[in-house]
Amino acid sequence: MEIKNAKNTKKTAAINGNGNHNTSQETKEPFGNFAISHWFEKWQENWQKQMNVSQETKQDNPFLNSNWLGEQFGKWQSWWQELATAVAEDSVEQIQKSIGDFLLNADLQKPLTSAADTILEMSQHLLDFKEFMDYATVALNKKPEWVTPNVVVGKLRCFDLRQFSPEIDKTKSATLVLPPFAGHYSTIADFSEKQSLVKHLMDYGIPNVYCLDYHSATKEMQYYNIDDYLAQLDVFVDDIGDNVNLIGLCQGGWFGSIYTARFPQKVRTLVIAGSPFDTKAGDGHLENTVDNANPTFFSNLVKMGQGVMDGKFMVQGFKNMNPMQHYVEKYQKLYKMVKGAQNDEAGLERYENFEIWYENTINLPGKWYEQVIDELFRNNNFVTDEFVALGKLVSPKDIKCPMYLLAGDKDDITLPEQVFDAEKYIGTPKDKIGKGLAQAGHIGLFMGRSVLAKNWKEIAEWILKNQ
Repeated sequence: MEIKNAKNTKKTAAINGNGNHNTSQETKEPFGNFAISHWFEKWQENWQKQMNVSQETKQDNPFLNSNWLGEQFGKWQSWWQELATAVAEDSVEQIQKSIGDFLLNADLQKPLTSAADTILEMSQHLLDFKEFMDYATVALNKKPEWVTPNVVVGKLRCFDLRQFSPEIDKTKSATLVLPPFAGHYSTIADFSEKQSLVKHLMDYGIPNVYCLDYHSATKEMQYYNIDDYLAQLDVFVDDIGDNVNLIGLCQGGWFGSIYTARFPQKVRTLVIAGSPFDTKAGDGHLENTVDNANPTFFSNLVKMGQGVMDGKFMVQGFKNMNPMQHYVEKYQKLYKMVKGAQNDEAGLERYENFEIWYENTINLPGKWYEQVIDELFRNNNFVTDEFVALGKLVSPKDIKCPMYLLAGDKDDITLPEQVFDAEKYIGTPKDKIGKGLAQAGHIGLFMGRSVLAKNWKEIAEWILKNQ
């Protein structure tokens, strides 16, 4: 085959990087002049990059040595022309010798290997950035899901009732988890395979486990208030049997407490975790925000949502409590996990699970939200015996069942005092009150691995003891 013919204009043009050729040059230098080839242009670019390296590496960088550069250029030009001549003359022996010289000469290889390394490094950076963006925007493409097998056994306007225990023993009390209702999906109670509260409760021997699944409020629900949610909770409690064990997480804690005060005969035990029972206790950020805000601020948020409280506004408020963590540090940690050929797979799985849950939101009824702000946070009506639930004035003293209080030592949303101060107001005998302080922040109370393994195991044992 004559593919090595030096008079092949297309090949010569491809090697030289231009279409200007003359017969004499093609005969003498069939590959053209290396100094004007596109290979040399790439090599020059690599030189320039090497010239821009930091001073700290200057002594170790041969590209900054002018004598070396001149010598290196001469070697390359000579080798290039030897190979070109051999190809033009179809000299297999000479071609093999030239290729062998290249393979055995580290100096000849260095510009190409350096360029290759640079290209590989740039490619890795591009791959890292793409992967970073995929994870940073994962919540745009995925919604939170329940991970533990369950079946929906009840559907009402406010929420669904999910049954997690495969079989129901009607001789034993049911346990109903009340998740937070603060702008996020209820799946925090079943966060992941290894971080599922409902699964851990079943593993610890709790029978008949159920969980509420809150619906995102629609415009038709804008006037729903706390009574509407209490009434629908009561329907489900009747369905699964009286003497229920209630477990309230965050907002679910005061919700369960008010329900227990209204229907004390229907609750066997009550657990609250990270729940602001006494909203005036301590010096909390949320409480200070409510106290210092213009009274119309929260109602205006509801108006912006056309009658509902947009969950995105709720999450924005939580983020603004720790802006560096949510807007800077989170992404710095993410980039470290994807940087390089080996990812932090375990860390990325945790990041993805949390991002999907945290960044996806549900809406709250405007009336419900304003009532919570005004009656519970601003005026603390439940603790002061001034809250009316389903037509009846209720008080924490009406809670007489065994009650367990769980707080987090790093919780900046619900301070430990706001949880533990419930002991001052409830009617439960002292020997029937359990307390635990977990080494966790707010969300970690509901799905942190160490908290699930230690604190919730103790709570499960406490529930079984009080049956």
